[in-house]
Amino acid sequence: MQDAKNNPNKPTWATKLIDVWEEDLDKEAGWLAGIYDGEGTLYLLRDINGAVNFKLSVAQNPGDILNEIQRLLRRKGYPSVDRASSMGFPCRHVTTGVKRTVLRFLGSIRPIRLLKKFSFDELGWITRMEPVRLETKDFLGETDLIGFQTSTGTFVCEGLASHNSLIVSDEMAFQTDSEKAYMGALPSIRGGGKYVGISSANPGFFERMVKDQDRAPWKKHTLVRREIKPETIDAIPD
Repeated sequence: MQDAKNNPNKPTWATKLIDVWEEDLDKEAGWLAGIYDGEGTLYLLRDINGAVNFKLSVAQNPGDILNEIQRLLRRKGYPSVDRASSMGFPCRHVTTGVKRTVLRFLGSIRPIRLLKKFSFDELGWITRMEPVRLETKDFLGETDLIGFQTSTGTFVCEGLASHNSLIVSDEMAFQTDSEKAYMGALPSIRGGGKYVGISSANPGFFERMVKDQDRAPWKKHTLVRREIKPETIDAIPD
């Protein structure tokens, strides 16, 4: 907000992780969903460094059905590779191995059986796409904002990633609603998020407040006192 006020002409860039899609409801998408539910495979590959990738494959003998699969994948923008069976069978394997392409296929074409096999917990890291430049920014004046965070520290919306998901409360001893602010952040803390409370004017204020909370059992938190000035205490879930 302050950047929009003080530097209205300064370029701002956002990190793009993935394209945004909508469910494909046409006849061809329904046909593809049926083929992949009946003949397709979704499997996870993990390399020696622990990196994870998904592959989506469908097997079919040469003929009209295989040709139609390949035609529709090209038409709908899903790059694929056609390979012969490693077992010497006549069937061909049409494989898509780019993670964001597999995600778009599952989210748009939505084959029911393969969707049930997918888990975001196994997604692993994803490389960023080309950065997106903000076209315009306007200063809207001073106003109340709502701060929130995710357990991973990254919030993704409309395919764009933000790493500003950290709750910081500065000089809590001077804030009349500091206790309410901390209580409001407890769901995020318990979900794996991080809350940073700073109290340089009244050392130990945040620590005493956390210990005194009956609704926030002390055993659920670890207070880390940093040997810096001003005093900073982090509430980190065990």
